[in-house]
Amino acid sequence: MGFLDLVLNIIAVLLWINWRVDRSLVSLGTGHGHISHLELSSSSMGRVNSRRGFSGWKKAVIPARQTLFGLGLILLGKPLIYHYMLRHMMEWNPMLKLGVVSIPFSMDYLGQMYLFSIASFILTLFIVYMSMILIRILSRGETSIENSFQNVFVGFMARSVEGWPVFFKICLPGVVGGLLWLIFAPIIEIIGVLPEQSWSAVFKECIVLGLASYLPWGGLVMLLLGIHIITCKFRLGTSSIWSYLDYINAKLIKPLSYLQLQIFKYDFTALVELPIVYLICVYYRDFLTGLFAKAMS
Repeated sequence: MGFLDLVLNIIAVLLWINWRVDRSLVSLGTGHGHISHLELSSSSMGRVNSRRGFSGWKKAVIPARQTLFGLGLILLGKPLIYHYMLRHMMEWNPMLKLGVVSIPFSMDYLGQMYLFSIASFILTLFIVYMSMILIRILSRGETSIENSFQNVFVGFMARSVEGWPVFFKICLPGVVGGLLWLIFAPIIEIIGVLPEQSWSAVFKECIVLGLASYLPWGGLVMLLLGIHIITCKFRLGTSSIWSYLDYINAKLIKPLSYLQLQIFKYDFTALVELPIVYLICVYYRDFLTGLFAKAMS
């Protein structure tokens, strides 16, 4: 059931992305008698021909009304299914996993199911948005590679913070993650999922969960390093997205590049860096878990 709930959240996030892309394309294509180029953001994102790029993506995305209907159907219908159907069929306690703590919800209470549905969707959406922002940070300075992934998907997802300094982009996951807990913690207490806590305890938890908001970045870095290891050994095609990922991974392996781990024309730097990043993430998560436990006590 946990896997099924994750799949539903991913579908909901994809619908949200579809809606964002559709709205962005409409706003970029409205009010112009003739557009020679469609500039999606700053110069680092490049330009695509408006007639081909705009019409092509308009055909690829679902209309906004249908997207919002599907999104609402998942978020509002999922709690009803969990509460009225599945609670009689199986023993499953939905868990909101925040990296350093897992918050249990009960299918016996419809209010808890609605809160779980909304909170788990926001958590999945948060992870996707922060991952796209990290990709934009790592691809900063790349202007020679133009592909639909960079221009449309990553661009629209991180477009609202595109002009921000890198320092503020790096701080964003911690700030947003902490504020989300500050908003949801009182609601979770009201519906009886967590015991009542003092504001000082909630504030301490807010700081810890803000720091824990960087854990998805560690997972993304490991994923990118894993892709780099595979693409170094096997050629996966000629798409420009591989060149785009190579550019990003070149920055990721740069801290260990001085070790000169290239043997027989094969670079083992990513293979060495991957377990190091994993161990850092594990110890970082365990450290924050301990801090969160102390904050709750």
